[in-house]
Amino acid sequence: DSADNRVLINEQAALALGLGSSHEAVGKNIYFNNGSPLIVQGVLKNFCYSNYQFDLQPILIQYNPALFKVISLQLSGSYDQDAMIVSMRKLWKTYHPYEDLSYSWYEKEMYDRYYPGADMRFLGMISGIILVIAVMGLLGMVIYTMEKRIREIGIRKVIGASVQAIVKELSGKFIKLLVIANLIAIPIGYISGRLLLTVFTFHNGVSIPLMIYIVLGVFFIALGTIVINSVKAASSNPVKSLRSE
Repeated sequence: DSADNRVLINEQAALALGLGSSHEAVGKNIYFNNGSPLIVQGVLKNFCYSNYQFDLQPILIQYNPALFKVISLQLSGSYDQDAMIVSMRKLWKTYHPYEDLSYSWYEKEMYDRYYPGADMRFLGMISGIILVIAVMGLLGMVIYTMEKRIREIGIRKVIGASVQAIVKELSGKFIKLLVIANLIAIPIGYISGRLLLTVFTFHNGVSIPLMIYIVLGVFFIALGTIVINSVKAASSNPVKSLRSE
């Protein structure tokens, strides 16, 4: 078959070639590599055909069997991948005995091309390390504060203060600091995410629900650390704490 002179272009190509709107571009002639004129059969909406990071580029799609180098197969029903590859290799060797068959699974290829698995694992590891360091630092601050106020805790218990009241007193300031830290971190995280996404032309934006889940998760981990140590300090024997002083 010879090449068809009818082509499809995207909106970016119509704009770059000065063909007007999508409706105006249909039916117009364009020239490519000093060849015969090509007729615009249709205009496609802009779509990502290379990489999410790259900006929109003009694209021209033409039916030209002479340039075909890849065949795509759609499989239906259940099948054995290994058995199918063996059969394909035998068929390929019949027509190309001195060349190896090169193949890939489309779904896996798209997954490897567009899913940043390695980057996400690296960022996840860094985030985990930061979270552990933050929790350890918070735990150290809480334990240090409890040790500094051990005599105060003992006196409060002796004069009749309940464990609940002591826990509320000890954890109140830390909870306020957590709230202030979250109020500072949320806008900074949102702005940083927006700045990072400017690197990519195609993206879904910053996920507000995901940010809320992360903030709540960190908040409750920190809150649990504070409350557990406060309860532990408030439940200690006041006689021992006063005697140690």
